[in-house]
Amino acid sequence: MKFLKPIILTLGLFALNTFAQEPAVETLPTASIDANYYVTLDLSVPLSEYYKVDITHLEFENETDAIKTLRFYVSGNLVSNQVYYDEGYMLLQIHTDYLGEDATSEQVQEYLGLLTKPE
Repeated sequence: MKFLKPIILTLGLFALNTFAQEPAVETLPTASIDANYYVTLDLSVPLSEYYKVDITHLEFENETDAIKTLRFYVSGNLVSNQVYYDEGYMLLQIHTDYLGEDATSEQVQEYLGLLTKPE
């Protein structure tokens, strides 16, 4: 029993460290989004797993509306997002592990243009 506590504590700490952590937002490349929810990556930088997208210019009724709308228009098999409504940005995650090593920003940009958009 004496050895059980340290083992459980070690396993618990290990489990906490295995969850993915978001990178520091200030170091991320940026992308832009227009009123029709078309996301444009900065093609002058290498493809990144995360992009910071300013959403302050988009008109949402509230945080729930922002999350619902952006998940609908800016999500797919290869991309997902996390909305930080109060801070005025969205964190766009490109699932680079599904793209292969030769994937480029241009290919991801083309994919982003294929996502459902409002009429």
